[in-house]
Amino acid sequence: MQKQKKFHFSLLSTSLLLFTACQSAGLPLSTLQPKQVAPARVQAKWVLKQQSAFVPGEVVVQYRSLKPVSAHQLYPMPGIARNQELIVQGQRFGLLHFNSASQTEAAMAELRQSPEVASVALNPRYTALALPSRPQTLQRFSATTQPLNDALYPLQWALPKIGVPQAWQFVKNPQELIVAVVDSGVDYNHPDLKGQIINGKDFMAEEATGPNGEGSPDVVDDDPRDQLGHGTHVAGIIAALADNQMGVSGIAPMVKVLNIKALNQEGWGSAFAIAQGITSAADQGARIINLSLGGGEPSKPIELAVKYAQSKGALIVAAAGNSFTHTGFPANLPGVLAVGATDSEDWLADFTNHDKRIDVMAPGVDIMSTTPTFLTNAMMQNKIDLFYSSMSGTSMACPMVSAQAALLLSVNPSLNADQLKDLIRRTARPVGDNRLFGAGRIQIEASLQALVNSAPPVAPPADPAAPPTPAAVSAQRVIRR
Repeated sequence: MQKQKKFHFSLLSTSLLLFTACQSAGLPLSTLQPKQVAPARVQAKWVLKQQSAFVPGEVVVQYRSLKPVSAHQLYPMPGIARNQELIVQGQRFGLLHFNSASQTEAAMAELRQSPEVASVALNPRYTALALPSRPQTLQRFSATTQPLNDALYPLQWALPKIGVPQAWQFVKNPQELIVAVVDSGVDYNHPDLKGQIINGKDFMAEEATGPNGEGSPDVVDDDPRDQLGHGTHVAGIIAALADNQMGVSGIAPMVKVLNIKALNQEGWGSAFAIAQGITSAADQGARIINLSLGGGEPSKPIELAVKYAQSKGALIVAAAGNSFTHTGFPANLPGVLAVGATDSEDWLADFTNHDKRIDVMAPGVDIMSTTPTFLTNAMMQNKIDLFYSSMSGTSMACPMVSAQAALLLSVNPSLNADQLKDLIRRTARPVGDNRLFGAGRIQIEASLQALVNSAPPVAPPADPAAPPTPAAVSAQRVIRR
């Protein structure tokens, strides 16, 4: 079982760095702190408590047919509370909620005797894969190597390392596409994500149910608002507006993020909710699905949801995990692009999972991105009102690869998932043993050049990246919002 990690804002150190960055750039502090829109004091818990591997009192039933069966027909004994259903890849699943966790074992034994039931399993839970961000070293680039005017670009050390915005010179007429972020939701009112978010469903609403106040929500709702902060951070890495004198720059600011909520304010979501989220993202046309979440227990509904999305042409990009062991679930599923994390020196991050299942590595330490514009508990406790923060984790590395895939698709929408994976792997910079680092650390500029030239990729530029060419600057103006 994968050990859960704790994560939170590096608030005080980050606030000082943001202030310094503003002063150095001659920008007012208000650039970092846009006016709040209807502030809402959401009770987000940035320090995760230890959780069991399974959601108490919840059982996932796989039926033998698609014929509807009521929960009470299936289990006529008292104690069953609710029933949800999911049909994916020609298989029908039901999520049964019991009023008492102690009843679960006996109920599972009873359910296995039913002729309507093919299998019965507990409902695993999976967590957001972010960790405490260490105090960041303020990294400034000279004026000749700072092509973007986003206030916090000097703190986005990973962008020049992986070839952004230099890669944009190859994006002449970007095709708009959808990248789904199945996560804790997104703050869709964030000014640096304005116009970038398409709201999907909330499959892990905040109303706690079941034994000990834990459990899946009664119903799916239409407001996938981030009440944690993790999903907003992931979305910003992919698609924050670029060159707009505010905050950070996303890697692929021309794409739209489909906001699917499957993790709650405590940073976890059930397998059933995540499977619903993946299926919904595929049905809404997402070409890339980002899963910055994971755990140690397998799940049949998630496995089939991934296969369903792949059958519709989607590339699944998943974080490998933060337990410094083997790649976790669902990143270890066939066809999924598994992403580990490196630091600024291209060493293994001291938390990242690493084994021969890893496809590529991406920067995942002290990554600056967007966070909610409303106050969380952690912000209020430190009397700091921020809209940006740094986090670490394979959760942060994963969306960098999703954004890379989005850039490649925006140039050539006809690429399939296998071709995307091949380009990303083939153009990665080798940084160590491939049994630990996979193909290496991503190099986005090299992958775009290889695609445009239809030729073997050129050698990635030396770090730090060279100043952009005039053509690159011209492309940035096209992408600028």
